[in-house]
Amino acid sequence: MGQKNPLNEADEQALSAYLDGELDASAAAALEQRLANEPQLMQWLTHMQVADDILPQALVDLEGEIPGHISSLLHNPPSREPMTQRFMKNSWWRPALAASLFAGVGLTIVLLSSTTSTVNLSQSTTSALSQRLEHEPSAPRWLELPNNQRLRIELSFPTNTQTHCREYILADQRQSWRGIACRRKDQWITEFIVTQPAVDTSSAYQLAGPGDAAAVDTFVVEIGGGEVLHLEQEAALIANHWR
Repeated sequence: MGQKNPLNEADEQALSAYLDGELDASAAAALEQRLANEPQLMQWLTHMQVADDILPQALVDLEGEIPGHISSLLHNPPSREPMTQRFMKNSWWRPALAASLFAGVGLTIVLLSSTTSTVNLSQSTTSALSQRLEHEPSAPRWLELPNNQRLRIELSFPTNTQTHCREYILADQRQSWRGIACRRKDQWITEFIVTQPAVDTSSAYQLAGPGDAAAVDTFVVEIGGGEVLHLEQEAALIANHWR
């Protein structure tokens, strides 16, 4: 799903430097404080890391299969920007290119079916998860669920079948799960989920590991039908029961 870049230049450069480990301790701490309090900034950091994680592996996996126009874009990006380095780090460009790579070679979500088939959530967890996804906004905070589990809702987006899906992290003391749930007949049904190591739910944010980020992003590219929802759009849908 292509996205317009909502960041100003300073924020974009700060996020890129943060991902590359180029910020000093005080600057990193200041940015982390903002990430804990600005959901849209956190969503964009996650989006940028997904693109960073998925592109290198995509190039390895698709060697010899990348369409000519995409290959040309990789090696000869447009030069309208005054600084090539800034363009190559531009946060809207990387996820758009990842989407083009998958669409260009016809990659489908069938390749991920073995990942999702071994994860089964309990009925109480499924019910509580559906209720939270129905009523809670996306935010970098953990919500309490039954069975000593915690939930963080990452973002929401429309699909190509005129419904909506939400990305979330579910965690207990032993492990965590990153999933995509979509609204079907007034319920939220998890349609994709991967198991992850346990996460520190006292932290204000939690990034996916490289393999998980690539898997989740592939699924989102496959079913996505538009931009990630802004918080105002999401709030309006929640108030209108996602209609």
